[in-house]
Order: sequence, then structure tokens, then C-alpha cells
Amino acid sequence: MPRRRKPAGPPVNQSTLQNRYDRRSFVVGAMGAGVGTLLATRMAYIAIAENEKYATEAESNQVNLSLIPPRRGWILDRNGAPLASNRADFRIDIIPERMANPSRRSRSWARCFRSIPARCRISGQVESSRGFQPIEVATGLDYEKFAAITVRVPEMPGVIPQRGFSRFYPTAERRPPGRLCRPGIGGGI
Repeated sequence: MPRRRKPAGPPVNQSTLQNRYDRRSFVVGAMGAGVGTLLATRMAYIAIAENEKYATEAESNQVNLSLIPPRRGWILDRNGAPLASNRADFRIDIIPERMANPSRRSRSWARCFRSIPARCRISGQVESSRGFQPIEVATGLDYEKFAAITVRVPEMPGVIPQRGFSRFYPTAERRPPGRLCRPGIGGGI
């Protein structure tokens, strides 16, 4: 028995192929436009609605370039006694750009830092500072006062406690009464 052929669909010609191509192109283009619209909507939401969140994150990602002087070596005499060494130096800096209200905050911190027997230079420098330049507030702190301020750093934005090293000349403290200056060690620094 001979096989029966299925009746073929409409004849394939140029216009049918063009219609199929046009429909498929429209569907793919509509899907691409939908994805593009979703992405544009999400970008607008991030830029407008979540602007404050990303602005604070971008500010915290800034790189602070600050010079950190290297520790200098000890200078010993021929018997091994130190003539010049390093001593821990604790200081407090503020960066006015990171503070919400620099002039009001600097006045309140000036009262806080008055209890510290060190050089306090806050007033006037906050208004004249530019950019993210630190202003030295107190130097020569003992460890207890430095630690007390370091503990409160999260509630004081813009305050930066720093630990460095300064040159210490132990022989200058026990010099004879006739000597008026310290020995010329380390270039006088």
C-alpha cells in the first residue's frame, strides 16, 4: 500500500519567510528592550533612592595618604649603653572633612582635650583647613589618655588617634650640671 503524503502547509515563498523573520525579530527585540528597561530602572533606583548609602560607602573607600616616618635605630656607646633610642609618641589628629559640623564639634572636643596636658590647637585651624588634611590636636599623651580617646573613636567621627615614635636621648637627662645642651647625636633631631 502506498504511503500517503501529508498535505504540505502553505507554500514557502519570500513573503512567508520575511513574515516569520519579522515576528521572531520583534519578539527578540521586545525581550532585549524589557531587560534594558529593567536595568535602567534598577540604575535609577540605586542612583536616586539609595544615593546616601552609596555616598557614605564611597567616602569610606577613600585612600588616606599619610607619611609614616620609619623607626630610627638605636645609637649605643662602646659599653652598650643607649645614647639615643626611640620612645612611643601618642597623638590625636582630626580631619574636619569627616565631621558633620566641624566648628561645633571642634569646640566640644576642645573642652574634652583641655584635660590633656599637651599642646591643644583646635580653634581657628578647622575653618582654614582644606581637603582631608589632618590637624594635630594633642601630642605627647600618655598611654592611658590615648587609650581613653581611642575607645571613644566610633562616636567621634573625624578623630584619628595615632601612635608613632620620637627620638629619645637618655643621656641628656643625666648630663652633668655644666653642660647646657644635649650631645650632638643623630644630627640634632
